[in-house]
Amino acid sequence: PGPPLTLEAKVRADGPMPVEDAIGIMIKLCNALRYAHDRGVIHRDLKPSNVLLTENEEPKIVDFGLARRRLGSGDELTATGTKMVSLGYSEPEQESDASSVDERADIYSLGGVLYFCLTGENPRFFRENRVPEPLLPSILKALESDVNQRWSKVADFEESLFHSGIIVPDRRDRGTWW
Repeated sequence: PGPPLTLEAKVRADGPMPVEDAIGIMIKLCNALRYAHDRGVIHRDLKPSNVLLTENEEPKIVDFGLARRRLGSGDELTATGTKMVSLGYSEPEQESDASSVDERADIYSLGGVLYFCLTGENPRFFRENRVPEPLLPSILKALESDVNQRWSKVADFEESLFHSGIIVPDRRDRGTWW
């Protein structure tokens, strides 16, 4: 087989994804991040180029090079004041001090990845009219610049996708993540 295909490359080559396909990928990414978060790991650099797709288009999160343990774990490797940014996918608090981010940083990135899947555009240039109306509240809350107004857990974001009214894959089909 050829080299792995990134989610970014797929969307750039094929154009924006059908809503149901984008939601299917998001559910699997939510499950993967929930697994990491339950073990105290925050990715901090989730973006379409860090999601590989298998031959069956199963998403796999890669590049945990900027990942960190949850605050208070004693494994703080990022110095206070350090800035790490992937424009459009990094939450505002990471732009000023990457040492203080928590799971909500990954939720912001998930919102950006979903926007990219649906539009083929970087969420840095977010336009509400490009998002299907039923998903707009979920994405807006994920991309909330005020960290305290964002979804607090990946499971909450995932739940909002299920309640959007869009037909989504069966919740029991969690792919290889569950």
